[in-house]
Amino acid sequence: MLIPRAAHSHRRHGPRILRWCMGLAVCAAIAALYLTGWLGFIERPLASARFQLVKSEPSGELVVVAIDPRSLRESSVWPWPRSWHAEVINRLHEAGARQIAIDIDFSAESGQPEQDDDLAAALARAGDTVILPVFEQSADAKNNVAATRPLPRFAQHTRIASANVRPDRDGIVRRLARVELWHGNLVPTMAAAAAGLQPSAIGSYYIDFGLQWRNIRTVSYIEVLRGEIDPQTFAGKTVLVGATALELGDTLATPVGGVMPGVMVQAVATESLLLQRDLRKVSPWLILGIACAVFLLIETICRKRGWKQGLIAGGCALSLILLLPLVVQANLPLMVDTAPWLTALAAAFLTALLANLRDLDLRLIGQAILLRRTDALMRLVVENSYDGLLVIDEGGKIRSANPAAERMLGQRTGELSGQHFFDVIATSSHQPPIHSLARMAYADRPSQVELTRPDGSTLIVDVALTRLPDHPNAAFVALLHDVTEMKMREAELRAARDQAEAASNSKSQFLANMSHELRTPLNAVIGFSEIMKTELLGPIGTETYRGYSHSIHDSAKHLLGIINDILDISSIESGSPRLHEGIHEPEQICQSVVALVAGRAETAKVTLSVDIDPATDLLYADGRMVKQMLINLVGNAIKFSPKGAAVQIKARPAGPEPHGGVVFSVADHGIGIAKEDIPRILKPFEQVETAFARNFEGVGLGLPLVNSMARLHGATLTIESELHVGTTAAILFPAARTRPRSAAAEPPATPIAPVAPAAPAEEAEHRATEERKLRVVGAR
Repeated sequence: MLIPRAAHSHRRHGPRILRWCMGLAVCAAIAALYLTGWLGFIERPLASARFQLVKSEPSGELVVVAIDPRSLRESSVWPWPRSWHAEVINRLHEAGARQIAIDIDFSAESGQPEQDDDLAAALARAGDTVILPVFEQSADAKNNVAATRPLPRFAQHTRIASANVRPDRDGIVRRLARVELWHGNLVPTMAAAAAGLQPSAIGSYYIDFGLQWRNIRTVSYIEVLRGEIDPQTFAGKTVLVGATALELGDTLATPVGGVMPGVMVQAVATESLLLQRDLRKVSPWLILGIACAVFLLIETICRKRGWKQGLIAGGCALSLILLLPLVVQANLPLMVDTAPWLTALAAAFLTALLANLRDLDLRLIGQAILLRRTDALMRLVVENSYDGLLVIDEGGKIRSANPAAERMLGQRTGELSGQHFFDVIATSSHQPPIHSLARMAYADRPSQVELTRPDGSTLIVDVALTRLPDHPNAAFVALLHDVTEMKMREAELRAARDQAEAASNSKSQFLANMSHELRTPLNAVIGFSEIMKTELLGPIGTETYRGYSHSIHDSAKHLLGIINDILDISSIESGSPRLHEGIHEPEQICQSVVALVAGRAETAKVTLSVDIDPATDLLYADGRMVKQMLINLVGNAIKFSPKGAAVQIKARPAGPEPHGGVVFSVADHGIGIAKEDIPRILKPFEQVETAFARNFEGVGLGLPLVNSMARLHGATLTIESELHVGTTAAILFPAARTRPRSAAAEPPATPIAPVAPAAPAEEAEHRATEERKLRVVGAR
């Protein structure tokens, strides 16, 4: 009983215990590598990169007096007399330097007592503002170390500081101590002394090599010696004096600047202390704790959520690992080691990968089975496809065909196999070269081919070629799609379209040619009915006949207006109208329109007004058509305006630029038009009202006629309207239709010949014709 229970418990909890043991082993390995320094090869390049990204500027409280190549070149002796150093110390002291740190060895007599006396006197005058170095160096080939310090006569009035700089194991200087033990006493390092620190804080700090050391104020030693530097440069500043010339050999390897002069390393270390950028590392136990958390989190996500979610989480963690140390180092004097975190991230993915290998093997077996089933299904699809499929080799010869291809080509696979592809699909008069296979494969669209089968029947197919890269038995796959029926339907539709266009053109041409046949009888009816209405040849005996004559006259005029609109529209659609263009004054056009529609406005009790902008240019257009367009618009405005309303006609420039065009507008305060109905009423025979609720006369040709005439002039008709508020219709003539005011003096384009008196019937026809030309059609 206990054995089965133990086996069940092992199967249930065994994998979980194994994962925890593996996780603990990985975390322990990361801790061991980090604490023993084996991850330094990862951390050191990352730290150097952070120094290059997190930059800072020097404090400006430090000046370096450099023994540079120029100073060596312009001096005639070496080593330099100590009186030169005395002169430099005197000049710096007199300039008010706060501290003078000298990185020069004064541990032996120079052999010139007067020179040593001058230096001792200068050091005595400067007192404890001067810092002299003590250091240790190799004494012989057996790596014995000798301690070096200034002569007592030089050191008695000054302070001493350790100038030792100890690189890491890779030979690169990264850290510097604050104080060192010298003969049993605590002595500050050169940088700590220059920064004004007391020899009490034991320990080292990381130098902030992100500091822009090239921006530290540096002056040449020879310039200071000659007094060529403004003394204010050194007032209240800490001055470091040392060698920057590479030939003097005082150089150190740094993480970011390569080889750097020793005095500049001391300067960067001093600036780090002055700016409180003496960096220290975050606790290694905190770093290891975060590394373990990263490992467990990413490994769990990869195992439970899948690799996609794991990669997303890993990418976010990597971004945080790279950015967090930068943010911390930029704002705090802290350095964050990220090598354990990166190692934990990589270990998490590796552990998840190893844990999934077994599942991956099972999954691969399942996929192999699925591929076999898919292959069988694809074979079934190819065999039963409606489109033909041909497999072609590199030489262009057919290797296999599906049943649909056999049906289209009228041949069996055995007959097709071995034939060249173009021998099957190309006609005898056109045999493309073999390289056309590749051209067809890379074409944007299928090639359309008319095939002739062995039985003489033909069909049209779209042929699309696809290249199969690196396949041992096939180079191309050809897809044949039968489009014979579709092409037949396209031909039928094209014939029907041509027939409809021909019928439409015949209709328009017929209507355009009906002017004389329709207008002449109606003009006669209007003329004789007008004679009868006015009793021109004598009184009519019966009052009923007089009423009939009025009805005949009004009905004929109304019918003539409708026919004229239809004929005008048809004439424009058929392309037969011609523009009789000339230069016209906008004010004269508007006044003529007002004169022609004044009677209708008076009958409707509507007030007309004209507003002409003086800056409006002259208009080059067909004057009759312009008047006709405005008459139609004004007529609509009168018809749809209530009694006592006002209709305003305006003409103004199209924009602020001169000669930019002319705009004629007609505004009313009538019933208005809904915005969704405006596009519809610009079509012939369209009206806003329904046929069952019609309150106004008209057949819906007025606005379409205005729109057509405007387009003939290159102009644009626009309508702005709101229900129960009113409507504004505007015609915008382009700049090409404008002429400057100076063009008014030119003779008219078409002179008007006088008209002789006509007979009553002819006069009636002429009057009806003229009334048609300048009428008001009330339709929207």
